[in-house]
Amino acid sequence: MATKTLEQIKGEYFSLFAESTSLQRKVFFENKLVRPLEISRPIKKDGVSHAIDTFSAFIPAHMRRANEVANMFFAIADGTPDVHEALDKVREHYESLKGKENPDLLYHALMMFMVHDEKGKLIPVPSVFYREAEKIAPSNQHLQVRNLMLAGLTLPTEQEKEDQLAWFREDPLLNEHHGYWHVVYPFVGIKGHFKERQGELFMFMHRQMLARYDAERLAAGLPRVIALDDLSKPLPVGYNPSNGFQTHYVERPAGKPGGDFSPDVTPQTLLGTRGLIQKAVSSGSYVENGKNVQLNNEVIGSFIEAENMSQNDRPLGNYHNLGHCVLAAADYVAQQNYGVMIDTTVAIRDSIFWRWHKHIDEQLENWESRQPVRDFIDAPKALLRKGWKDNTPFSTDVILSRTDDLKELLAKYPDLNDVADKLFGGDNWNKDFTSVSGQASIDGVNYPFTTTTQLNTRDIKRTLKLKMDDAIKPVDITMLDHDSFHYFFRVENQLPLPKKLTIRVFIVPADQVESRTAYIELDKFIVALNPNEKKVIARQDMESAIIRKPVITRAELDNYTLDWDKQEKLANAASPADMATAYCYCGWPYHLMLPAGNATGASYYLATIITDADFDDLRQQGQCSSFSFCGSRDKYPDRREMGYPFDKAFANGVVKTLTALDTVAYQPITNKKDAGNV
Repeated sequence: MATKTLEQIKGEYFSLFAESTSLQRKVFFENKLVRPLEISRPIKKDGVSHAIDTFSAFIPAHMRRANEVANMFFAIADGTPDVHEALDKVREHYESLKGKENPDLLYHALMMFMVHDEKGKLIPVPSVFYREAEKIAPSNQHLQVRNLMLAGLTLPTEQEKEDQLAWFREDPLLNEHHGYWHVVYPFVGIKGHFKERQGELFMFMHRQMLARYDAERLAAGLPRVIALDDLSKPLPVGYNPSNGFQTHYVERPAGKPGGDFSPDVTPQTLLGTRGLIQKAVSSGSYVENGKNVQLNNEVIGSFIEAENMSQNDRPLGNYHNLGHCVLAAADYVAQQNYGVMIDTTVAIRDSIFWRWHKHIDEQLENWESRQPVRDFIDAPKALLRKGWKDNTPFSTDVILSRTDDLKELLAKYPDLNDVADKLFGGDNWNKDFTSVSGQASIDGVNYPFTTTTQLNTRDIKRTLKLKMDDAIKPVDITMLDHDSFHYFFRVENQLPLPKKLTIRVFIVPADQVESRTAYIELDKFIVALNPNEKKVIARQDMESAIIRKPVITRAELDNYTLDWDKQEKLANAASPADMATAYCYCGWPYHLMLPAGNATGASYYLATIITDADFDDLRQQGQCSSFSFCGSRDKYPDRREMGYPFDKAFANGVVKTLTALDTVAYQPITNKKDAGNV
């Protein structure tokens, strides 16, 4: 038999994901090949136990079985030296399990193999547009409120006020990010091992999601997310995922509390666990297997998320996961099915996800507030100049340009680091370029450039062609887009020695500068300076350490989303070197990098913080650098605490403490949302 090419094998894997999960479920359950997915003593209706046919990556028993299936795939690949043959055998084994295992569980196990196996990661996981399109179409609830907003009508009810943010919660690539993150970091581990600092990253990544969502809420005139700490209370706002295609999940009606997921997992039992967690946070430790365990960011994240982060179930464990289950079961008895909170891929669509995670984050925040305040004794001898104007901090050393305003320069010098010093350094070092239009003379040629303190966002309207069941159906969707931009940082090395520095960039709503949890990480990267060098550093937004790679820009959204069959072609065009790590595909969507702002212009600060790269051990990731939210395969590439320096309290408040440092600068900017769709 002729050896298959990698492109042929990719095509066969993609065909597995092209099969409709809805049809697979129908066949699976109508044929009564049901092996119920187990939970501890399931809830009964009318005295009869129900079969749990909804797979969830939040349920320990489900993930244990998914892990067992993934281990079968790992073993097959490990035992087959030839890469192509190994991938073919894994696919054949997957095919043999169809009809015997829950189809969603099989999907999840296969993705675990494709992400974590050295051979499996040569096959990229297809986009959610391709593999589960019916999940990501906009809800009717979303579309109704969108129409009210476009008509300029008021949103009088609490439900409508919350649903004006549905565009963010239902963004398909954001949903894909959250679901994919939980495949990259399964709480059951991979091959018996857990990723370094996995618990800490769980807390940090979700805190960043909250900060980003809060920025949208504030720009829309809504308060920051209010924590949900008692699931036994009726919830005033509901969520209905119905969109004409959604066949997976049911409505979570307003006015209902969380439901009993099992006799052992109820709103009341979670209240008991909450009390134990809060006691541990207050004391700084808890007892496990007769031993006193001291808390830190990693320990808190690991036991709050899941129960399987140690050999023995932790007494405080699984709080986060089971909260998802209880909220998903809010109307189970009436509807005999779960809400979206049961599924990592679509849980963030429900506003209750954000309230639950705010409560989860508050446990970490309460612990952080009890720790010694953040000090900066290891700050490098470097300088970012700064000043104050009308009680507002600003810096002439942080310069912003829209990429479109640098077109002629970029046509000649694609890497602006080659000419950054000629633009803003040398004789120009002391000039203020924060908002100017001018020309730069480089090698005898004048190039126009414009700098700005305002970035613009806009809605982009697309018609997705989603393959559902046996038909391709058009679905309109509105997504955010923003100006592509470059930063320039003027940095002075004040040592008579060469020095490597880490540049860390954050954005924060202007009225939240004193809140540590409101700072949104935009980027972090290394620069090298010569002794006493004054250097201008250029950095494009698409290079950001937080966003997934390859970057999906507005133009590429057409290729990525509009024709489902292009997913296979895009994957086949990728070389094995490009697929060297599936972590590239984990990361924040580029089009959501900036908060939307609003029509009048919302105020933010860019906060730039310089740290010592020699201590940070920040490893550059080449073209695959979406490592801030997703880490790397073996070691998290930053020695400092995630979210540094905002992971601890500040002695004199955030702004006063940071602006006293030579290594920190604030720059006010405005995000203005343009009217209409593109």
